[in-house]
Amino acid sequence: MSSLLPKARQTRGERIVAGLLRQLSEDYYAVSEPMIHSPSGSKRPDFIVVARNLGVAVIEVKDWREIIEATQREFTIRRADGQILVLPNPAVTAREYALDLAQVFERHKALLSHKFGRARLSFPWQEVVVLTNISRYVIRQLEEHNIFAEGIALGAEDLTDVSVFEEALTRLPWRFYLSAPLNHDTLTIIRSVIDPRIIIQSGEAVAEGVETPLQSALIREVPKIEERPATPVDETLPAGLKPLVKDLSVRLVRGVAGAGKTLVLTRRVQFLREHFPHYRVLVLSFNVDLAEDLKRRINMPDVTVIGFHKLCRHILGDAWRSPVECSGWLNRHLKAYIEEQGLSVEFVAEEIKWRKDVGLYDDDAYLTAQRSGRGQALNRSRREIINAIFRYYREAQAASGFYDWEDVPHLAYEALLHTPDHPWREAFHFVLVDEAQDFAPSWFNVVKAVMKPEGTMLVCDDPTQSMFKYFSWKEKGLHVQGRTSVLRVPFRSTREITRAAYSLVEADPILSAEEDILPPKLIGELRSGEPPVLRQCASWAGEVAFIEQGVIRLLEEGIPAREIAILCHDNRDVASFGHLTKRGIYVRAYGKMKGLEFWAVFLPRLNTLFAGPEAGKDEAFISQRRRRLYVGMTRARQWLALSYHDVLPPELEPLLPYVSFAG
Repeated sequence: MSSLLPKARQTRGERIVAGLLRQLSEDYYAVSEPMIHSPSGSKRPDFIVVARNLGVAVIEVKDWREIIEATQREFTIRRADGQILVLPNPAVTAREYALDLAQVFERHKALLSHKFGRARLSFPWQEVVVLTNISRYVIRQLEEHNIFAEGIALGAEDLTDVSVFEEALTRLPWRFYLSAPLNHDTLTIIRSVIDPRIIIQSGEAVAEGVETPLQSALIREVPKIEERPATPVDETLPAGLKPLVKDLSVRLVRGVAGAGKTLVLTRRVQFLREHFPHYRVLVLSFNVDLAEDLKRRINMPDVTVIGFHKLCRHILGDAWRSPVECSGWLNRHLKAYIEEQGLSVEFVAEEIKWRKDVGLYDDDAYLTAQRSGRGQALNRSRREIINAIFRYYREAQAASGFYDWEDVPHLAYEALLHTPDHPWREAFHFVLVDEAQDFAPSWFNVVKAVMKPEGTMLVCDDPTQSMFKYFSWKEKGLHVQGRTSVLRVPFRSTREITRAAYSLVEADPILSAEEDILPPKLIGELRSGEPPVLRQCASWAGEVAFIEQGVIRLLEEGIPAREIAILCHDNRDVASFGHLTKRGIYVRAYGKMKGLEFWAVFLPRLNTLFAGPEAGKDEAFISQRRRRLYVGMTRARQWLALSYHDVLPPELEPLLPYVSFAG
């Protein structure tokens, strides 16, 4: 049971019912005293219960001690203090509430089904009266005299424990019985009616997703905030050089793509600001686009929402200079030498980046370092070559004074370490990190340094979506054992899109062997849709035309431009869709799309996905490209199109059973 928020003052009977509702399984969702706005006015029933296998029940609770007289319109009751009152028939009240709620539901076309030429709600609703102190014997008398409809009232015997109560809910005279449990989309709309929550984006109201019980528990977990005692190491160092490394309180939320990790993060921020208004909150993301999306979702000016490298830029201040790209420098200065050694620039650049990310600057230590997931054999002779290139590269950096992107977190950390009064040093009580699978160990040194010693951290990750390189939490210096919660249900995408995307993971020997990879749980609540479309074109121009036609069709069908994305694995292809960008279509390379989602997604030029120096010989390269395509596919909520010209790479053949072929 989730999201059962009691009103300030409940009667004894309402407390009894609320206690039972809280004990129900995850198949139930209840709200206390929701406001129903209908044409007849605004009303508040005591409870509304959504049962995934039954329907929606509107509950009116009365803890009357004695019924003196009853008619179809009113009841005469005696209170515990002896006072006699005449009150409306609770069955009439409950039915009025239920009819009003049904009217509100009927405004949502997605909740309607059509049968025999008329539309009706696709799920049953039911009014319920709960008389907490009245016996079944009395209730049967009320039914026999046509004062209550048969079966709608529960008495004291139905409230003895949660199993008896659940059985009583099942026995209600539901108007019809569901042939299958309510799916996630239907539940989302129902819950948005009875427990609405929106975010405001540029003046436009947008409904948020719905919490599962596990998500709700993560969002509302009360953090432990206490002063950390000084350690002996702290006391032996000068004040300005105390290590910014802490025994942090860390919660890891691990989930498959679309499982609601970002929903947990954004609502967690709102919870923390509501309950700890004087504490500073920092939200970190992998890139700028995701930071802007999170900023719109959170919509709190007093919460700092920022991309990691922009945070480093603020920390460095006037010392900031535009970083170079390591692979670009190697291409310009050492490409011929690297290829003479039987290596590729991309491979060597990745090794240099990895060494900087983990802080491995010692050449001797690198010769024996454990390196997993590298397709090309890294024997001692190859490592010595990379050592020589690394030394040359660092000497060039020192001589010319340039730094690369992997140097940025080290420079930011040093700035914090050596500046005790730095405004960003130990500035935040709460730090929340989205898409943490792509944060390197050196990044987390900075994250920990901007966090107070007594602070708490929440990190969200999915190893399957690690598009650049993946590090264990031990390598990142964070202890998450026993502090990890797992979200396996991919609510974002349709069952068909999820199944097609995950076929790439299952077929990949590196990905499928990783212990941290989470298989999605395809439960009954997931909505279904069309299989992803796979289109073979005669040329790149044909692919562009296919995508243009698809975009125009979607726009004509009423899909907003901001809900359509074209995601390219090669940044050079983005320019081919510049005219669509002007119409509001999201066009980016894969690296920019982390954490984002769209109604429809196009993924072009799959024939060159595995092209490059490592093609055909580097398993890690192939695995990384499969992983990137998986991330791109799972950005789509409802509709997905993949295209290629020439020949589909054999590495993508696992997709074929799960796609439809466009002519």
